Order: sequence, then C-alpha cells, then structure tokens
Amino acid sequence: MQLGRGYRIIDVRSRKFRLVICLFFFQGAFSINEREPSFTRQEQGWISFGGPLFNIGAAGLVWPLLGIHIFWSLLFWFNLYLAVANMIPFTVNGRKSDGCHVWSSFRRHGG
Repeated sequence: MQLGRGYRIIDVRSRKFRLVICLFFFQGAFSINEREPSFTRQEQGWISFGGPLFNIGAAGLVWPLLGIHIFWSLLFWFNLYLAVANMIPFTVNGRKSDGCHVWSSFRRHGG
C-alpha cells in the first residue's frame, strides 16, 4: 500500500505486505493497493468502501459529543461529508473515484 506522493519517507516490506509512506502523504488522498494475484472486483469494492465506512464510524463515535464544543460538531459534519462525497462515482483523467470502484464492483455482471 502506498500513501501520498513524492519522496518516500517510509518503505517497509514483508512477505505479503508493503507499506510506502511518501512525503506528501495527505495530498489528494492518494493510495495504491496492489497484490499478486490481483484483487477481484469485489475486493476492490470493499477496499474502496473502507474509507467512507471509516468516516461513518468516526462520525458515529463523535455524535454523542455534539453540543459540548464546536470542534466535535465540525469533526462530525466533516466525516459525514467525506463519507458522502467519497461515494459519488466520477472519473478524472482516467482515475476513478472510490464511489466509482464501489458501484462498479457490486453491480451485476453484464450490465
């Protein structure tokens, strides 16, 4: 898995896993997931669904704290926004969004 772009600051490998963290790890939420043999369409869909699912979970954890301080409200709404925005299917310069991967991976074959 690779997070970010630019100069590699961490490159850790094991027999089945590789983690690369680049200098600009926060840029464009860019990540690469690879393996041999390649991921199936359903596995790609679940990987892409992981981000929005995490955002929903984070919003759920913060929900009881709403009203205590504006920070918790902002964190709640930001995570909810990310969950929804990441599920919108679109393509830019040939790169598909997480939403595109999720919808295409769980759509029936032949459609």
